[in-house]
Order: sequence, then C-alpha cells, then structure tokens
Amino acid sequence: MVALRRQSMAAVVIAVSALPARSVAQSFHVDPKGQAVSNLYGSRNNTQTFTVYQVAGGMNETIVFNCHDDSYVVNCLGYSPSSVTLPAQNGAQVTVTYNVNGTGTGRVALVGYQSGGSATDSGYYNVTGVNSCLSVSSGSVTVSENTTGHQASFTVTNCGTLSDSWTTACDRTGPVACNRISNSCTSAPSNQSCTSTIVYSVGAVGSGTLTLRVTSTNSGNQFSNSDAVTVQAGPPEIAVTTYHYDNYRTGWNQHEQTLTQTNVVPGSFGLLYTIPLDGQVDAQPLVMPHVTVNTGPYAGTVHDVVYVATQNNTVYAIEPATGTVLFSRHFAPPQSGSNYNPTCSGDNPFIGINGTPVIDSAAQTLYAIDFRNENGTTSHHLHALDLGTLNDNAVVTVSASHTLSDGSSFPFNSYDARQRAGLVLTHDSVYAGFASYCDNAGNSRGWLLGWQTPSLTALAANQLNDRQHWFWFNQPSNLLSSIWMSGYGIAADSLGSLYFATGNTSVNTHDAVYNISESAVNLKATLDSAPRALFTPPSYNDLDNADNDFGAGGIMLLPDNAFPVGKFAVIADKVTGMFLLNRSTLNAPSGTIANPNTSVTSCWCGESYWNGQVVSSAGQTLALWTPSLDGSGVPGLALANQVTVPDTHTGQPGGFLTSVSSNGTQSATGVIWVVTRPHSGTSLSLRAYNPTNLSTLSSETATPSPAAPGFIVPVVANGLVFVAAASQLSIFGLGGQ
Repeated sequence: MVALRRQSMAAVVIAVSALPARSVAQSFHVDPKGQAVSNLYGSRNNTQTFTVYQVAGGMNETIVFNCHDDSYVVNCLGYSPSSVTLPAQNGAQVTVTYNVNGTGTGRVALVGYQSGGSATDSGYYNVTGVNSCLSVSSGSVTVSENTTGHQASFTVTNCGTLSDSWTTACDRTGPVACNRISNSCTSAPSNQSCTSTIVYSVGAVGSGTLTLRVTSTNSGNQFSNSDAVTVQAGPPEIAVTTYHYDNYRTGWNQHEQTLTQTNVVPGSFGLLYTIPLDGQVDAQPLVMPHVTVNTGPYAGTVHDVVYVATQNNTVYAIEPATGTVLFSRHFAPPQSGSNYNPTCSGDNPFIGINGTPVIDSAAQTLYAIDFRNENGTTSHHLHALDLGTLNDNAVVTVSASHTLSDGSSFPFNSYDARQRAGLVLTHDSVYAGFASYCDNAGNSRGWLLGWQTPSLTALAANQLNDRQHWFWFNQPSNLLSSIWMSGYGIAADSLGSLYFATGNTSVNTHDAVYNISESAVNLKATLDSAPRALFTPPSYNDLDNADNDFGAGGIMLLPDNAFPVGKFAVIADKVTGMFLLNRSTLNAPSGTIANPNTSVTSCWCGESYWNGQVVSSAGQTLALWTPSLDGSGVPGLALANQVTVPDTHTGQPGGFLTSVSSNGTQSATGVIWVVTRPHSGTSLSLRAYNPTNLSTLSSETATPSPAAPGFIVPVVANGLVFVAAASQLSIFGLGGQ
C-alpha cells in the first residue's frame, strides 16, 4: 500500500531549533540533510533513518548522538543505537522515532558528537505534517491473451483527518490496454474507502501492469499516489457451450493447456470446491469466460461462469476459480418424480431441467427447457436466458401437433413427454428431443421440435417418430420411439442434417415410415420432410420385445477427416454392439447393412473421439478404436486397447460417459476423463486415464451417487474439471485435496 500525503493550505511558520555547526576538524558525516518527508498530523512513532560514515583519517573514533526537533510540528522520542564506532561501523544506520503534533513543516535532526574530541555533524529531515492522505491497494490477476472486458479493482482510502476528493487516471505497461475507469469513487470522508475499477483488455501473452493514479483536489493542493495491478496474460480460455463440446458430440477439448498427464496425479490434482445445489443434476455443466454480471451483489463485474441446471428447475451461475455462486434463478415448481410416475423407479424425487441446455455465445444467451407442475398442470417451457442475469429474453410454452397416418391430429402432451437429450443449436434454430418416463407414461411418442432463435418462434414443421394410428385393446398404445439417448446430445453437421437415435416401441409396429423405432436417423434441419436416411438393426423386433433400446446410446459424428474418404458416425446400444455408419446413408461403409462390433454392448452411453481414435465406454470397459481400411479399402474400426473401469455397472445400467482433453495433439497432454456409475448410495468417482496406454492417472471421489441412474459427463475447461450430480457441483484442479 502506498500513501499519498497532502500539505494543508494553512501554512505555519516554524521556529526550528538551532543545530550545532559543523566543526572545522571534520572527520565524519551524518546524512541526509534537508530531505523532505510528510506524515499525517497526529501520527505517532514515525521513523526516519540516518547514515553515519567516516570521511577523514582512519583513526578509531566513537560517535554519540542526540536528537533535536521542532517542538510545534515534530517531537523527537528517541534514537537507536545511541553510539557507533568508526571506521569499524562505517555506514552505520541510526533510526530516529518521532511524533507529528501539528500541520506545516518542521525538522527532526540527528546530531553526532566525537567522543573525547571536537568534531560534530548533523543530518535532518524536513517533516511536513498533513491532515489528509489517500492510499490505493490492489493485487495481481491472470487473464487470457487477446481478450477484452476484464476489470481490475482498486481500493482508495482517505486515511486523512478531513474529507477529500480526487481525480483518477490509468497508466499501463506491457500487453495491457486501459479502456476506461469507473469514476464513482472520487471522494470519501475521513477514514473511509471506495472502489475504483479499470476496465482493460489484454493482447499477447506476457506480463503487464495497470496503474490507478489518484490526484487530490482538496483545498487546491494536488498530490498524486498510485498503485499497480500486475496482469499476467495466460492461455486462451475456452467456452463449453453445448453437450460434449461440439455439435459432432466428439467430447474432445483440444485446447486444454493446463492439465496434462504429468500433473493429473495424486498430490498435484484433486478436489478444489464443492458447491451445494438444490437438486439432482442430469444436465452437463456449461462454461463461459468473461461474462458481465448484471444482477445481484456482483453486478457490474466480469467473471468466468459455469452454468449448472438442476432437476429442481434452477440454473446456477458459479465462478469456477472460487466456487462462488454469483447468482441463480428458480423458474417454477418441478414435477414430482415418483408420485408422478411410481412405476418408473429410476426417476428423481422431482423432474425439472433434465436435458443439457445450449449457449449462443455471440448472443450471450442460454437456451434451457424446464418441466413444471403449476396448480396441477404440467408443461414444458423453453427459455432464452441472458447470460448476465438469467432473465428471459424470450420464453415459450412447448406445444406442437402432427398428423397421424389416418389423417387425425396428435397433440404434444407435456405430461407424457420427457426432455432428456441435450439441446442442439444450429442454423439459427434450437432443437429438443422428447422421450417418455420409462415405458409407462400413457400415450407417449418421441418428438423432435425446433424453434427459431432468438425469437423462439416454432418451426413450421416438426418430427413425430411414431405417426401410426394404432390401438391395443381399444386403448392408445405406448408407441414411444423416444429420443432420450442417455442424455447424449442431438448431433448436427454443417450441411443441415440432425442426427439422433430412437428407442423401443410396441412389438411388431415398426415400419420405417410411420414408426421409426430402434433407429439411427439423419433428418433435415427444417423438419419438413421424411428422414434423409435411417439405420435400423435387423433385430429390431427382438429389441422392442425385450425393451433393449437401440436409442439408449447417442450418435457421435466422427471428424470429417477421420477416414481418407467418406464421413462417418458411430453408435452403440444396449445389446447389439457398436456400429460404424456412413453419415449420409447410415449404411455400413461398404454400402451394405452395418454389422456391429459385438464386444461393445450394454451401452447406456455415447462415444468420444481423441486424436484419430474412437473412445467407447460400454459395460465396464473403456476402449480405444483406430479407424482403418481393410484389404478392400473398406473403412472399419480396429481395437487398439481396452481396460476395465472399476465401480461401474454395479446395480446401475451399463456403460458410462467420457470426455477427453489435450493441448491439440501435443505429446503427454491427452487425458481421458471418466465418471463412474456405481451402485446407488455410493460415491461417484472421477477417473483420469492416459490414452496412450490406458493407465490410470488419478481417481478422485466426486459426489454421492444419485438415487436415479446417473448419466454424468465430466467437463474439462481452462484447467478445471466439473462434475455435477447429486445436489452438488464438484470442481477439481491442480492444488486440490
């Protein structure tokens, strides 16, 4: 902390005590002589330092001291040491302690006497007693290169005895630019503080400083004081705006520059924060850097934010670096889980925001769908939420209807619909898939609905997966064909296609036209035509009969360059296996019906991708698959390595979800992250694996296991790992426990 002192306008003439004249036979000096300092009027036990050194001779001499002062402004209290021996102690320092009793200028002097001789010398400070002062304090921060909108806060304190006012200015060094100063902090009463904020931007990586310079304007006297904040530009921060990082659903964060195979180890990596939440979390957390908060106690400040949505219909905005809840919003009472559908034992105590929201970073908008029960009426609401407040930019009640095979109209009914799959934002529209509550929620059918952004105007067309008009014992059948995919996100490509998988239907009702159950689907994003392509395993009737959903797993689109020719997707299901599909036709790469890799079964899960390999996570097995060509040049997936993951598939559905982080393809930076799915009542674990050999790097307790089957996705961003599940968010990083 640096102090600013200002002399009073009321100048006072001081009679300074006479000081001994320097002797002719000078052999030593006492310095300084006439140096100006200032201290606050009324301050006690101030100190100044004098230096004593020999200038002639070489003979031993002892110098003793005395202190002189101006009794009006300055009162000398003492000095230490009381004597020095020269030349042995040449350059010795003597400290004088004094009080300041008035305003104006006085003198405090140290007089040295040669013991047994006639030589004398004195040094002195001109001390100004002031009745006001300003102090400025700050700290240091680390931000990302080539970013704007940062804020540095400085505390300005009026440490004087009178009210004071001041002007402010910003100075900078290095790759830091001052944008503006918040000037609400320009005056304060005595002993009061306020905060002044500099908004700044950072260029290239490197170290720079921001300085807040304050100049007192009180009584016409201007004295400046400043303090600096050191800004160390760090690696660029990434945003996680959608399920599994991108619309291909690769689950690969290629921009992680902090966490590596070297430091994700016990003793270095661990739990940093646990943040209580108001309900179970099934949605994946999303991350946005540099959000301007415009609500609550942190309004007007900029923060990195992780957004977490709960089954209690609450969205939290949490600062990752500190675990601080910046603000939150609760939308409406959620639907009761077990009371609503007691036959669906896997439900949570309540059902609210179930599917992963999606963020439009350019529009600073988060899209989320809640499920509510208000006065006995159930409904879904789609929100377009401002990132800085979570207020609605737009909100609509979800509704739709579709024509069935007999020409009748079938309406969307929230009571029968569960929004489970992650939302997708593409081609200026947001899309959501709907499923059922187990297989026992009345007349439930799978829907895919879309809305234009940002207005949330419903698209002119929609997708109903089962359009049959069919009755079973004179009652509507549970025709289902749901889109749920264990919460995996609907995928999208750049050509305007959406990709999803459907679940089971009533036995012997699949027909590939009016009922596209047990299928992988390529659908035009306008939703106004039949699917562009379908893949349905030949065993679909057996799957329907045994409730072995093909759509228990999500579809991952491989990067466009995964194979020399063609573009492909992968999907695994409960019992059949993992399929490699041509994206455009959803046939096998050879153009025929796809054959599954039957070693990948029991998949309530979805795949990830890393550095040219597919990461599968069915059953209890974590496996890596390398795209390859057979002797005829037909693409396929060859098993590269596999390992059994502990604490998975124990009293829970099979499989688990993964994500991958790395610094591009740089060696020793790749990490595969797994959240285990143990038996209910035991804790989830966050496990980290080395993808080069699938050795375990770290295993950390994450959260208590949710009561319902958890489909929990670990999220890695900017040196931190986020795991949200049983009414809490756990944040892991370097230096954690």
